[in-house]
Amino acid sequence: MPSKQELIAAERARRARKRAARLASTADPAAEAWGRLGVHGADTIAAIRDATWQLLEELPDADRHPSLREAVDTLPTAEFPALVHAALADLEPFRLLSNLIRLGEAGIPWLSEQGLTKALLLAAARPSAHEIGPLPAPLLDGAVPWRLYLAVLGHPVRLSVDEIRRELEQLPLALLDDLIDSGVLGRADQPWAQRSEPLEASYLRARLLPEEVSAEEAAALEWSEAIARHAYLSGAAQTGDAVLDMLISLYSGDRSHHFELRAVLPPEQRNLLQEIMAGTQIGNWPDSITSDRGLWSLLAAQWSASLDADKGRGRLINPTFSPFHTWYAYRAAYHRILDGDIDGALRQADAFTDFEPHDERAKIEITNLRAYLAMRPDEHRHEDLDRAERLLIGIAGDHPQARANLAIVQQRKAIRANDRESWENPYFVLGIPHESPEWTSRWRELSRQYRDDVKEQARVNDAWRRIQEAERTGETFFKLPSDDDFLQEHRTRSAALIPPLAPLPRRTVTGEDELDIIKRLAAPDLLTEFDSTLRGDQNR
Repeated sequence: MPSKQELIAAERARRARKRAARLASTADPAAEAWGRLGVHGADTIAAIRDATWQLLEELPDADRHPSLREAVDTLPTAEFPALVHAALADLEPFRLLSNLIRLGEAGIPWLSEQGLTKALLLAAARPSAHEIGPLPAPLLDGAVPWRLYLAVLGHPVRLSVDEIRRELEQLPLALLDDLIDSGVLGRADQPWAQRSEPLEASYLRARLLPEEVSAEEAAALEWSEAIARHAYLSGAAQTGDAVLDMLISLYSGDRSHHFELRAVLPPEQRNLLQEIMAGTQIGNWPDSITSDRGLWSLLAAQWSASLDADKGRGRLINPTFSPFHTWYAYRAAYHRILDGDIDGALRQADAFTDFEPHDERAKIEITNLRAYLAMRPDEHRHEDLDRAERLLIGIAGDHPQARANLAIVQQRKAIRANDRESWENPYFVLGIPHESPEWTSRWRELSRQYRDDVKEQARVNDAWRRIQEAERTGETFFKLPSDDDFLQEHRTRSAALIPPLAPLPRRTVTGEDELDIIKRLAAPDLLTEFDSTLRGDQNR
């Protein structure tokens, strides 16, 4: 602890310094005037006066600030800081930044250290967060334009979409990309809703919500991965994507890429593929798989491949297991008709006798199928047209094709048995779908095939004749299925097996012009960091 003598000596020294300062101030009125404003030292005073002269030179209209010019020429008064503030407010944003920096580096006490730091950051070309490192917490706060600027640079700031909703409509796309990269914008914010240009909106959706980008949007963006994905989902035979094309091969019954797919698919899709392939041996899958109609064609193709490999093509399908099994049983009966295996088709159709599907569409098609097969003559050449008529009456109400088929049955009933044409649809005799345009080429093919089989040759020739006459007279044949889409609707594929679509990579680059837009917004707010009310006694 200092002695009494030491304390007395220290106090005398303090008083001596105070007297010297008063004498110096009296000797230099300018120093005293600047000192009252908190500015001390000849070098600092000179630097501030030079910076103020440059400010005056850069003003768009210096004549609006005569008091500031006078204060620099003579002695500054207590109003000097407010005069400087008013002059700064007249500058355009980038001149404001350069003058704030110049004044701050000269040593004015009215610009906070934080304000000078902000000005320096705004003046830099592109001070990325990676280059300058973390900022102190106080710098991460501030007006919205300042926080927006920091967010674009990649700093972790608090910034809500509501605060920048208007900016989202107007800022260049590159700056929105910066906000996406920094995590300020996410899919929940839906920034695409703020853009009036459709292609820009599509681009932002592709970056944040890729799985919901439409085929048309993908094409407009020339986004090859999404284009391939949509081609796959729509049932295209080829996409140009190696993984998707291997998956497409599964829909044709091909298994040659099975192990390659297991190696490249993500775990979720790989496990699903394993479950699908395991079920093809017995045609049994959990509801989670059979309820996905986009997988039906794949299940059908792979199950058929298993049946062929096991020579089980003639095995009857139980339609009661699931809606898929109902559809597949119908499909099996239909293909047996095209293959000329009417007995097999009848056996498969009999499986529907005591079964009524919940799906109204399947119910109509199954009833229509059974009505068609009811017309097949028995060993006594008797056709059960009454049964066919009853079945069709039950579904004809709101179904035009069922009514057309009913009319064909009723017309057939009115013709004597010996005068009737063959009961079969002649296209089916040729092994092709109803009204297929390939009937002539198919007839030639079968004529060569049955060159030595008189009975089959006569049968295909009769089918050719009937089709030719129908095209001339407009006659119609029993249509099966009654709705063309019933067998074709599952050509669209499920997305369950495809790897998730990665977001569209960024396509924009933020240049100085884009960044300058936000700098212009943020610069004026720096005037809030300039406190013109400070006085010398507050800075000591």
